[in-house]
Amino acid sequence: EAYRDQQREIRSIQEFIERQLRVAARIQAGPKRGRDFHGRIARKVAKRAKAGRKRLEQMEKIARPRDDVSVRAAFDPARRSGHDVIVAHGISKRYGARTLFADLDLFVRSGNRLAVVGRNGAGKTTLLRVLLGRESPDTGTARLGANVTPGYLAQEHESLDVRRTVL
Repeated sequence: EAYRDQQREIRSIQEFIERQLRVAARIQAGPKRGRDFHGRIARKVAKRAKAGRKRLEQMEKIARPRDDVSVRAAFDPARRSGHDVIVAHGISKRYGARTLFADLDLFVRSGNRLAVVGRNGAGKTTLLRVLLGRESPDTGTARLGANVTPGYLAQEHESLDVRRTVL
């Protein structure tokens, strides 16, 4: 509240200064007769504007209060998953004559990290789709462990619901 009051006062003083400077300029540009009189009045008005500036400079500024914006999110505690997160035995995937991966065995335990790295078109996304059960392998089996809930955002955003937002 004090900050807003001070900002109002600062705006008021700034408007006063601008008015005084406009008046001084108008008086100065006035008639040629009586120049001494008009010049003296213009100097007085300019002096008031200068006093207003000095008042602004000497004013102890109140720091802008921080906006206390906090986001609260409540998440249900996740069910504890089993020790096996992903288990794949002998999986392979082909598109026509092109083999993306063949006879792949993969075992990911709880707490492990998995990085899938390769050049464009190597089959990284297809591998992830197979492991998550979104696509079936040509051979072998792939399954998620007990109580595993994957979080997956497809690069093409086909599963993204545009009507749902964070806010």
